[in-house]
Amino acid sequence: MAMTVEAALNLEVFGRVALKVYAGQNSLGRAIRWVHPTEIPDIAQFLSGGEMLLTAGLGIGSTPERQRQYLADIADAKAAVLVIELSGRAFDEMPQALVEAAEERDFPLVGLAGEVPFVAVSAQVHESIVDQRVLDLSAYERLNATFMQLLLAGRDPVSFAEVLAAEVGHPAVLEDATRQVVAYSGASEVGDHSLSEWGHHSRIEHDAVAGDANTANEARNCTRRAVVLRGERWGWLHVLHDGESVSGTASYALDRATDGIAIALLGARESGAKSAQRQNALVSRLLLGDISGDAFVTRALRIGRDLRDRALIAVFVCKETPAGPTGDEAIEEFCRTLHVPAVVADLGEHTLAIMGLSRTSSEKQVVERLTTLGVRAGVSRPVAANQLPTAVEQGKS
Repeated sequence: MAMTVEAALNLEVFGRVALKVYAGQNSLGRAIRWVHPTEIPDIAQFLSGGEMLLTAGLGIGSTPERQRQYLADIADAKAAVLVIELSGRAFDEMPQALVEAAEERDFPLVGLAGEVPFVAVSAQVHESIVDQRVLDLSAYERLNATFMQLLLAGRDPVSFAEVLAAEVGHPAVLEDATRQVVAYSGASEVGDHSLSEWGHHSRIEHDAVAGDANTANEARNCTRRAVVLRGERWGWLHVLHDGESVSGTASYALDRATDGIAIALLGARESGAKSAQRQNALVSRLLLGDISGDAFVTRALRIGRDLRDRALIAVFVCKETPAGPTGDEAIEEFCRTLHVPAVVADLGEHTLAIMGLSRTSSEKQVVERLTTLGVRAGVSRPVAANQLPTAVEQGKS
């Protein structure tokens, strides 16, 4: 994480005198790369960006026109902040022309009510920058080790999303190329709301930023990275941060998680098997009474099956049906064609699907579609989540 203007102004050395931020309050998050004391008028030509400029004001100029030009030049050179001693060497108070020019550009302009040793400022800021860099490098090494362990353990994409959410402190969502949610971890109110309107978030909010779906990585409340397999985009990994920036080690964690998911997905057959294992395990816990219907819905959300706020039905498909889809993969495809989320499990002689009906679908339509395909199945009546165990018994009978 970079040293920001705000963090630098909170260092001990700036507490020795009264200071005031005259402009650029919204830009105090700018990163500082180094400190540069200066008293020359044309300092802008020597800047490369990210400088904290310290000055007594001798090179700024005495006319409003020159002062405005000075501010414009250093702003164009991408300086981070201008700190001026208002001790009488050049100014007793901040020139209004400087304030106005800084406000126009939202450029941080700070005035000190006395003198401070610029060498002490440089020492403290640079020491903090180095300390932060050491912490960042340690964090990068830890993240590399964490995601490498997931790969060595053969973990699936859901595990990477879980670890990423824990690392960045925000929800993580993995979607495939069809915009279907594959994993959702670190649930929050913001994340739950975005997931409820995922099509709008994925297709509209991101694409509206850049116009090109392949480059629109930022949205108002989300940062995402493309998951690329063999040169083609498989999907996206999102971090839903509600307007906060994803930078520094958090951004690095997002990059490493995206790379890890891509590597894990290269074995598509194994990935599909692990997804089936997760669904089978979840259904088994429901059948054993280990979890309630409400808990089932909550856990289903983590593997990309959003059954919230829907009428649920249990469908037992007989595998002895001579024609039509009966296996778990076939039933999953069947649910996708109906545009209904579902958790599907292989129970030996039967395939069980817990489906979430939409406003435009009903259990009657499901039955009619299964009948058309020649599939024998037991279908429960629609129930709320807390009645899901009862629905399972109905479908079985």
